[in-house]
Amino acid sequence: MYNNTEYLYADNEHSALYNNTEYLYTDNKHVALYNNTEYLYTDNKHVPLYNNTEYLYTDNKHVALYNNTEYLYADNEHSALYNNTDNTTHSTIHLKACVRNNTEYLYTDNKHVALYNDTEYLYTDNKHVALYNYTIYTLIINMSLCIIIQMMASADLRGELTCSVCLKIYTDPVTLPCGHSFCRACTENVLDTREVRRYSCPECRFNLGGKNELKRNHRLCNIVDRLQLTARKKIGIPCTYCIHSPVPAAKTCLHCEASLCEAHLRVHSKSAEHVLTEPTTSLENRKCSVHKEILKYYCSEDATSVCVSCSLAGNHRGHQVQTLNEASEKKKEKLRNILQKLTSKRKEAEKRVHSLQELRIKVQKRGAGVTKEVTALIRGIKKQLEAVEKQVLSEISRQKKQVSLRVSDLIRQLEIKKEDLSRKMGHIEELCNMTDPLTVLQVRESDRVDYCDTEEGDNEDRERDDNKVRAVGDLDLGLISVTLHSGLAGIVTGLKRQCHVPANILQGVALAPDMILDVNTAANNVTVSGDMKTVFWSKIIQSRPETPERFQSDQVLSATSFSSGRHYWEVEGSESGGWRVGMAYRSIDREGWQSRIGISSKSWGLERLGKKMYELRHDSKVTFWLCHHLSSQRLGIYLDYEAGRLSFYELCDPISHLLTFTATFTEPLHALFGTQEAMSVQVPDIGEG
Repeated sequence: MYNNTEYLYADNEHSALYNNTEYLYTDNKHVALYNNTEYLYTDNKHVPLYNNTEYLYTDNKHVALYNNTEYLYADNEHSALYNNTDNTTHSTIHLKACVRNNTEYLYTDNKHVALYNDTEYLYTDNKHVALYNYTIYTLIINMSLCIIIQMMASADLRGELTCSVCLKIYTDPVTLPCGHSFCRACTENVLDTREVRRYSCPECRFNLGGKNELKRNHRLCNIVDRLQLTARKKIGIPCTYCIHSPVPAAKTCLHCEASLCEAHLRVHSKSAEHVLTEPTTSLENRKCSVHKEILKYYCSEDATSVCVSCSLAGNHRGHQVQTLNEASEKKKEKLRNILQKLTSKRKEAEKRVHSLQELRIKVQKRGAGVTKEVTALIRGIKKQLEAVEKQVLSEISRQKKQVSLRVSDLIRQLEIKKEDLSRKMGHIEELCNMTDPLTVLQVRESDRVDYCDTEEGDNEDRERDDNKVRAVGDLDLGLISVTLHSGLAGIVTGLKRQCHVPANILQGVALAPDMILDVNTAANNVTVSGDMKTVFWSKIIQSRPETPERFQSDQVLSATSFSSGRHYWEVEGSESGGWRVGMAYRSIDREGWQSRIGISSKSWGLERLGKKMYELRHDSKVTFWLCHHLSSQRLGIYLDYEAGRLSFYELCDPISHLLTFTATFTEPLHALFGTQEAMSVQVPDIGEG
């Protein structure tokens, strides 16, 4: 910096812009010698001599001679002559020239000039001079030739689509018979300004028959439209004042109705009436539709934006108005409050999601643990059943073998007897067949007695044999049955013992088989069974002592209470009529409507209102209705005191979950039973039925 001025640095010389004029500073004079070359700077023209080469810069055209090379830059046309050759770019390291998006680049050995795109610029009279050293360059000296050629292609296309009259991209292009193309408006304007009414091509002076020979070039129109669409997509909203090359707009002035780039924004008016917004092409919605003025105020009564005329003399005269900024800030404040609430709700939702995810993981882990334990239990039961089966089958096999041995022994004895009888029968048959009487009569007397014994002892032998057969017996089904029941009873006993161990199956759920009723709380119109497990409604009023603990109507508490842990028990109601079961604090009212199950905040329960109507309620709120007949009047009740969960299940096949109450229990809980109209509720032993 020199006197608050930015400089270009080249070989220890300093070049700056001063009052839109380029200077080299030497001894505070605006004339400098560089390599024995004199530079003279005047207001808008610059004529330097460099190695006896003259450079001339005018407003819109630039002609430069460098080492006998001519460069011509005129708005959107770019040509480079190198050694009298028309080139766009050169592969030689000594000189590289290219055009990219209407950007002029000139690269020599140690000199760099870059205009536009990713480069810092000094602006003077719509001309751009790039800073040398400490400058960002789009192209570097060693950039590959293929990339430069690719960038040149886009610029060449724009050059081919530029009208030589207005030096802008074609607008509604027409093609003359000679082959040259121009904007329709440009062609008509040129033809209309001819003093002699003879039409000719503005470029080659080819004679035309008339304006009717101006034929619209549809293909060229399509190419131009495609190019402009691509340019718009690339830069968005362009600066209104950068007419030579599109530059993205930074702001839009509502007063000027123009979009401005960063450069033009710096010199734009800073007055309050020049309201700046984000770049936009639609300004109609920011103006009053009646007065065509900029909308500056906001009418709170009509909730609409208005102009000055509307607020002073229009339909909104006398209404409460405020500036757009004030109204916007108020709305932003409301939106911030809403955003804060929404943020809070989102955090709560995220917290719930996190909690649910943790619950899901917890349930999955617990489910895996329970599955493992249940599987182990069932496997154990199967092993025990297999052992019982083996024992019973072994007993059956033993009895079969024993009977078989007895039968075999008896058969052997009978076979011997059979042979003896056959022998005697043969001897007698021989005697009967003899013809000699003397021989028959000479048979020994002992043989005759033996024959008589056989004849006389026939009945005795038959009875003795029958006794032997009966003695063989059948399978001892009684012993088999005892063996079977004994084994099964052992399994059941083991299961009950396991269910009472907190660390075992179902995560410490303890059965409550000893759930008995507290007769001291029983109303006088109910009867409690001798085992204290069933309550009946009774027409006969009982004569029990009046105590503060006693209910005044058809209810009774259990003697058992729960203040921690997880517990399960079952109840069974009558198949008709009404009854109630649930849980309550011992501090529940003993009389009045508040004493009934589910009416106050101190009780939770299920009530059967009729054959097909059930309700679960708490604190007078019905939380669940059942309008169908339960397939089973037997219910399972599960209490998790610490978790604050009280669940009801219908013990059908399969088991059906009815409802779970959730609460924070603050007192010990007792089971509560109620019945009416000659109905009963009982607490069966677990496993009955």
